[in-house]
Amino acid sequence: MKKILWSSIVLIILSWAGNYLYYQSKQLDAPIFLTHYYEADNHENLQFTFFYLTNKSNPVDVQYAEVAGMELYPVSSQGFTVWHGDMPQVQYEQAYRHHYLRSVTLKFPAMEMAFIDEQNEALSFSSMDVYFSDQTSLTADIGEVMIQPLQQGRDILHSTASGGSTNGRSFTSMTAEQALTITDISFPFDKVTDQVEVKIDHRSVREEQWNPSISSGSSNPLDGDWEHAPGKMIADNDLFPMSIAKNDSVRLLNYLNPDRRSYFEFGIYLNGITEDGKPFSAAARIIDRPYLDQAEVNEIIEERQES
Repeated sequence: MKKILWSSIVLIILSWAGNYLYYQSKQLDAPIFLTHYYEADNHENLQFTFFYLTNKSNPVDVQYAEVAGMELYPVSSQGFTVWHGDMPQVQYEQAYRHHYLRSVTLKFPAMEMAFIDEQNEALSFSSMDVYFSDQTSLTADIGEVMIQPLQQGRDILHSTASGGSTNGRSFTSMTAEQALTITDISFPFDKVTDQVEVKIDHRSVREEQWNPSISSGSSNPLDGDWEHAPGKMIADNDLFPMSIAKNDSVRLLNYLNPDRRSYFEFGIYLNGITEDGKPFSAAARIIDRPYLDQAEVNEIIEERQES
């Protein structure tokens, strides 16, 4: 009887020890920031939202971050809130077995950012010093952020509609304020060109006047196979230069690689020359946010811990 009792106690201890070791093996030594590719023109209310994984047992808040000698402070808390009694405990974007995906929106100080426009030179960074609520800090690899000097004439192509879906597709429709020629389409980051496929669809006012079904077609650009989506791939060699008449419509349709491990907020730039010879660069914005399952979280943690 005593042997059975002691055997049971030993098994309980071994089981507890095994569970504890497994639990400890899943704990992060420090929060892990996801990979972001963010770009924007400098302006007074500039802010970006960064995403990071943290332990459920210690879901630290970001107090502030430092970049290029500037202190960036959170503007608001985001995500779902777990309540304990009448007190909010933690806010998160998604919850997993051992971790939370959390976010922090950091505002850039307008006065300290004035040098970007004064020197007409972009600010670019790939890491930032982050200070947390538990008095710890780390230098976080965050991908790449680029803040451009404020440019005039971005609205030469006026945005009229935009949309997106959960299948990784989005579109932006624009109307030409004057006659122009698009000479090329560019990305602010070389590393994202294999993560985003882009089609351009040009519709002239003259065609729409003769064939109203062109502008009022029932097909949704976000539905169906990507191969059959309207427009031509921007990689087509014979696509540019593209002549656009005043009031013509241009639509960019984007498809994000579903296996990507980076998240986007930047402009896809349509570059060219107006009818009177002035260069322009108009942006169609991509705003992409993470939505991860448990397997993807495991892969991200494994990749970061090995690097």
